[in-house]
Amino acid sequence: MLPILLAVAMAALGYLTQTGKLTLFVTYYNPDMSEEEMQEMEAKRKTSAVRSLYLMGAAAAVSGVLSLCNLYFYKELFMGIYLGLFVRFLCKTFVSAGTKTMKLVFVLAGILTGFLYFSVSFTFAFSPNSYTVQDGTLVIAGGEKGEVPLSGAKITLQSELPQRQKAESQVKEFNGTFRGQYLLANGESAHLYLNGGSGCAVRLEGESGIYYFTGASDEETKELYALLGGTIVE
Repeated sequence: MLPILLAVAMAALGYLTQTGKLTLFVTYYNPDMSEEEMQEMEAKRKTSAVRSLYLMGAAAAVSGVLSLCNLYFYKELFMGIYLGLFVRFLCKTFVSAGTKTMKLVFVLAGILTGFLYFSVSFTFAFSPNSYTVQDGTLVIAGGEKGEVPLSGAKITLQSELPQRQKAESQVKEFNGTFRGQYLLANGESAHLYLNGGSGCAVRLEGESGIYYFTGASDEETKELYALLGGTIVE
């Protein structure tokens, strides 16, 4: 939802700037330039600002569409591009470029910002989940947070991972990691907390629904099963 709102906001700012109803920067002034030269510089800054705003709006809109399509990797990539363009826009709009060196600094600042956002957000989003039991509730931390009541729940250790049929909500998928609400091949609607790296899963069926959990390995998944009160017979 946020990327779509950003896209609308950038498009609106671009239109208002293009039509002259909004000025996003202080009027350009250089005592060493003539009035005509300053007006020409002002027109170039306006054109650059409008183009940057529309580009940011396009990047945010693509990110929003990719989010709705559950393509989380590309959604975060385009949000990184949006932030990079945003930083470059701020530098070009509110700081005098002066020399080619400063222009290069602005571009590098935008690239670095976009890269840092993408790498940090993506790495965190797909970091392994960790599990603790507090006051009769399974508390999930890590890439996706959540709480699942354990009272009256039926808990089993499945030798295979659940087969997904389709996503029922916005989900996160990458390299064997699946998180979100899915319709499974067996007809169940279940919330998955699957970390890549484990071939077995803990199935929990309780009042709040059906859940499948894994650790980062088979051993961690079995440790979770034991934590939830299950007994493993080798």
